[in-house]
Amino acid sequence: MEEHLKNQFETINKSNKENQSKIQRMIFDAAMASIRGHLLKVQIELKSKNIGTAKTEIDLINEIFEKTKTSTSEEQKKSIEELQTALKKTKDEMDTNLPAAINRVDLLWHEMGKLIRKS
Repeated sequence: MEEHLKNQFETINKSNKENQSKIQRMIFDAAMASIRGHLLKVQIELKSKNIGTAKTEIDLINEIFEKTKTSTSEEQKKSIEELQTALKKTKDEMDTNLPAAINRVDLLWHEMGKLIRKS
């Protein structure tokens, strides 16, 4: 009886760990999809030359990245940090070189797609 209970306990723990892993992956995917939506808004705002609104969206994206980094794997953290660096460069370029900023946002859009497919 005791061994049977021990086996059930181990099975439940294993199942719980798998479920937690799946939940974390789903949360990560949802955050990345949300960020992609905000990147789309940035694209629209930049093409409409609404620089201030685009910068606000970029700040929101950065906040989502920061919240997401706290519950991700090391590999995902590294990817997020690389995307944050590119996002910062994009924000810095908005005032000086709008076409380059638009191209960077397009590149970020595609990189986000790759990250989502990879996870």
